[in-house]
Amino acid sequence: MSNIAKSAVKLSVFSVIMITVTSVDSIRNIPGAALFGSQAISFFLLAGLCFFVPTALVCAELSTTYPQQGGVYLWGKETIGPNFGFATVWYQYAENIVYYPPLISFIVATGAYPFFPELAQNNIFMLIMINVIFWALTLVNIFGLRLSSMITNVFGTLGLIFPILLIIGLGGYWAYTNPGESHISLSHVSDWLPDFSQDGIGAG
Repeated sequence: MSNIAKSAVKLSVFSVIMITVTSVDSIRNIPGAALFGSQAISFFLLAGLCFFVPTALVCAELSTTYPQQGGVYLWGKETIGPNFGFATVWYQYAENIVYYPPLISFIVATGAYPFFPELAQNNIFMLIMINVIFWALTLVNIFGLRLSSMITNVFGTLGLIFPILLIIGLGGYWAYTNPGESHISLSHVSDWLPDFSQDGIGAG
């Protein structure tokens, strides 16, 4: 067995779940989702069935068929062709370059606003912090999958799972203690189904 195979890091199920969830979800999506009321639950379930389940099945199949190191590059190369292996990695790179700066700017602005509101509107400060955090995350990933997965587990739990559970708990407590104020009813199934006549839903 080669040294590479011996030193390969195996991710736990929890780590795979956290990496997947934190890559597509954020608490900043909750205010926008709340505008749709109980219909948002249908969209979350639909997203789980149409994205998370197929993604998990495809990754499970490809990772068992091609257990060598290489990830999506190897999967694209072996299943479609060498050019598609390169294209797959390039698409991931292009997506991250566009996706992460706005995400990091949201994090920096949210963290700075309670203490230094003026910094949240300072473009130079935002530019510096985006570059610092972006390169810090890049260096973390260079040191290997074990460290990056550990950081994802810790900060994903503290920054995503706990806040979402807290929001759900507080919302449930409010609905329980104020039954007359809540417009959600299990007796009206239509309230839980998407209404495509609303502006924005049909376009989405």
